[in-house]
Amino acid sequence: MCSSDLLHRLNINAPPETVFDTIATPQGIRLWWTDDSTSEPAVGSVSVFKFMNGEVVFRMRIDEYEPGRRLVWTCLGDYDEWNGTTLTWRFDPTDDGKTVLNLAHSGWASTEKEYPQCNASWGHLLHVVRDVAEGRATEPEESGRSS
Repeated sequence: MCSSDLLHRLNINAPPETVFDTIATPQGIRLWWTDDSTSEPAVGSVSVFKFMNGEVVFRMRIDEYEPGRRLVWTCLGDYDEWNGTTLTWRFDPTDDGKTVLNLAHSGWASTEKEYPQCNASWGHLLHVVRDVAEGRATEPEESGRSS
């Protein structure tokens, strides 16, 4: 069985703490990914991200939480291809106070099926993260829940 990783890197004109808060806090997540989410920013907690009015649910356990430096989520079993994969977010400061954001979505069992689409989606979402962190208005990837 092979194991593959998705790797992304993006320069962001904001300090690492701001970029971290955009990705790791409940308020930040609701601005770039989905407003139908619950999370407690603490190691061992499980964040829940819902899409398509709850038809698609991702649960991620927070394994590392180092503000402004590093965040690691492990994907739990709600979506077979994501199950057991790990998202490692690294926030590298630059000399001029900006951030190089690195994302590795690691441990994919196959590069077939959802892997290519997920790669493209993360690439797009990182640009939304950049917009939020740099103070530009955005909408989350999934907004508006059905009543």
